[in-house]
Amino acid sequence: MEDNPDNINPTIQQVRDWGYNLDLNLTDQDEDLILYSVEYVAILMEMASDEDCPKNYYCLSILRNFSQELLAKRDLYSVKKIGQEIEKYAHTTANAVSKWIEEFLNLKNILQYPLEITEQEADSIARSLMRDESFSGTLRKLRTMESGFIEYEKISSYASYFYIDPCNSYWKLSRFFRLKDAEVIL
Repeated sequence: MEDNPDNINPTIQQVRDWGYNLDLNLTDQDEDLILYSVEYVAILMEMASDEDCPKNYYCLSILRNFSQELLAKRDLYSVKKIGQEIEKYAHTTANAVSKWIEEFLNLKNILQYPLEITEQEADSIARSLMRDESFSGTLRKLRTMESGFIEYEKISSYASYFYIDPCNSYWKLSRFFRLKDAEVIL
């Protein structure tokens, strides 16, 4: 594979070659987004767990960001597919990968089987789903709305708002705009 081939659909072997070669790129930019696919979960877990892989931290970052995006959007179909890939994965994982798996599976179960949660659990879910690798600020809890939803705000390059109902663990994400009670409930 050549450097910067603009390969938007790499094979597993091409992803493996990319992971072990610091000088190899899949595309000129946004190569992480190309790897936002369930088909790459196992190879990313493998490379993220290999301390000899020069892009191991980057691979874990891709897994975190991809799964976080799906969870935040409540894409249960894709979240279940990632869960299946995790269940099939038979190799040893690094501690950081194991922590990601544990957090992901916990959020998957909450998404799949809603339950009543405490305010501290709501805070934890908000932190998990609003975290990003480059964000060094803090997540602010703004208020509890009349509907019972708790509203959080994160400001990085733009504002994001996260809403969660502790009565049933239902959450909703809004980029750029704060939602009104009626908009959150829909």
